[in-house]
Amino acid sequence: MKEVKAISCNVPGSPESHLTMRNEICANILSFGVPSFFITVNPADVYNPVVKFLAGNDIDVNNLLPNQVPTYWEQVGVIACNPCIAAEFFNTYINAFILAILQYCHELVI
Repeated sequence: MKEVKAISCNVPGSPESHLTMRNEICANILSFGVPSFFITVNPADVYNPVVKFLAGNDIDVNNLLPNQVPTYWEQVGVIACNPCIAAEFFNTYINAFILAILQYCHELVI
């Protein structure tokens, strides 16, 4: 089994390769310190057609044509009439960012 583990540590996605990468990360942390990075996420709600969808308008977000994209002033009007839509959009956008980019699955808190 030691020979199998030694060979499979080079196979991407195998448990042994995960263990090897984890050990390399721990060694780098001991050598260089804890890594840090900063990300600024700024979802522009007045430019995103999902806001209009969340407001209850019947648009197909997956097959949206350029002439169906809401204008800036339409979006501002939707958000001004119902600011909760902006908060719901922000929550949806940030949860999607965390799940897709950071690949962290957590319990959605609304």
